[in-house]
Amino acid sequence: MELLIPLDLAEEARGLVYNGAHPAGILAGRGRNAMLDWIKKRAAEARKQEKYSSWQAQKARLIALHSQEYFVELSALMEKSVAAFNAEFKEPERQIDSCEPGLNRFVLERKSYPAVRVECRLNHARHSVHYQISRTLGPRRKVFQTESTLDFDLSGKNEIMMLTFDAIPMSLQQVTQLLLEPFFMF
Repeated sequence: MELLIPLDLAEEARGLVYNGAHPAGILAGRGRNAMLDWIKKRAAEARKQEKYSSWQAQKARLIALHSQEYFVELSALMEKSVAAFNAEFKEPERQIDSCEPGLNRFVLERKSYPAVRVECRLNHARHSVHYQISRTLGPRRKVFQTESTLDFDLSGKNEIMMLTFDAIPMSLQQVTQLLLEPFFMF
């Protein structure tokens, strides 16, 4: 059995495109360049991604180099802030009893009611500062704890700063305000 295709259909079939292949006349001249434009676009995207990856690596190196220095500054500012807090509140029960700096950590504590304890630790591996706030409140002296992490970031001005868990940038002073806020609850 022989399959016969009418002549007019055979002529139409010659112009069809199958699986992305084009008839011979289409790739000549300007059409060839238009078909290869996707390579230029994709190469530009790849270069942009490489540039971004390089910037991210440089940013991580700068943060790793300066996170220790930043934490030392934070610890020193916390000591000054505790002294200023205690100078402002002369009553012994309101004052912060201790500010214990240590290697990559510091602890602030008020033992009188309402008792508050703030502990901060530098985490070199994650490039972050982990903090824990414990407050003793209520008639039964129930302890409430809050834990969170502040991640290091690099601003557009190449300044090291902290980011909250929801990526809000904080200056050094704002971090000290965050950590001292529980001591203002009497």
